Amino acid sequence: MNTPAALLDVSRRLSLQTKVQVLTLTYDHPQLTTRVALAGDHVCGVQGPVTPSWQTTLRHHGVHPAELQRAQQQAQSLDEALAHLLKRGVVSAQELQGLARDRLIHALIPLTHHRVRPALQPDSVGQQVPPATPCVPLRDSVSAVMRLSDRSTVPLSQAYAASPAHVPTGPDESFELMVYRAALQGQTLQTMAQRLPLRFDQLCQVLTTLEAGAYIWPTSEQAPSLLTSRPQLQVGDYAPDFLLPALGGGEVRLSALHGQRIWLSLNRQSTCAICNPRHAEVIAVQDQLVPLGVQTVSIWGSTLDDLARGIGKQRPPYAVLADPDDTTYTRYGLSFSLSGTLDPRNLGTMLRGFRMMGAAALKSDGELFRMPAEFLIGRDGRIERVRYATYGADFLAVEEVLAWARRP
Repeated sequence: MNTPAALLDVSRRLSLQTKVQVLTLTYDHPQLTTRVALAGDHVCGVQGPVTPSWQTTLRHHGVHPAELQRAQQQAQSLDEALAHLLKRGVVSAQELQGLARDRLIHALIPLTHHRVRPALQPDSVGQQVPPATPCVPLRDSVSAVMRLSDRSTVPLSQAYAASPAHVPTGPDESFELMVYRAALQGQTLQTMAQRLPLRFDQLCQVLTTLEAGAYIWPTSEQAPSLLTSRPQLQVGDYAPDFLLPALGGGEVRLSALHGQRIWLSLNRQSTCAICNPRHAEVIAVQDQLVPLGVQTVSIWGSTLDDLARGIGKQRPPYAVLADPDDTTYTRYGLSFSLSGTLDPRNLGTMLRGFRMMGAAALKSDGELFRMPAEFLIGRDGRIERVRYATYGADFLAVEEVLAWARRP
């Protein structure tokens, strides 16, 4: 039995009760497991492999991040946060209903043609549907999914690639450019579906359009694991391109800096007690590097919000980029090392870092055992110097960077 048939069968057997039941949809591929919260024949929640958080859904709908943060601070649950937004008039009940319907359709389309084993159980708490939680009719949503089922044939693990030399035209926030940038980062269909403001059928349509125009193409390999790095880059290699969001707004594409010399650093998390003292040194030599035509670019394994609370406090006069999913780290061959993190040679730097960052230095963002790396990139885009840290504070000597910068 495929997913739509199973859902329709369940909906016919549901009573008109108001207590929440949980329908678990299990597949041969464990990563497809999806849970649907039901109140009678209405859906009051869904969680699956492509389901974004409600915060992401609301942000894509246009809710200001400050409103979302205020709602989170004043709420103990999702329902309380939604109730807060309703009370303040940030969203309407009708808007939440529409968003909930799109979230359900988005979650179900990739599952359409897969054989499923459904299991219905009462919610462990046996609670009533919270008052602010939007509920949508199951049968109507399944009917919509069946009309869109031709969009569900691409596996979620499919990764994409793109050429930085062939960029779609259009406004910077167009769906085509959003998907193109995701492909440029090597994202999988699943990751795109979780992050982009597109319902699954819309996302697949944009992918088809971009593939037809040769802007992107599916890669033969799946996205690499965060724990499995590619071979380290060598002097003479071209620095892999990237496109990442910048602290303060906008994005930075490495290939757009072609013709300039670049000091590129890939750091740990934004509050790192090792990387922040290092960047105090980097900031201190900018008045010598900038007149020599050297651009400094730093990448961090944290979100933009976390960058503002960490390295952003030092107000670096250069690009500070967010890569919380470590896409660039994988392309550049960075690794993790427990012994490198615990190496006693880090101690002096870490003490300075804890004085700078306080308790925030303990926040890891999944980068606790990450080894940093630095690259000096020539005007032709080739790597001229490289340092993969063997311990956390194993950076290029500032004097070496300055000597490189002064070279004709």
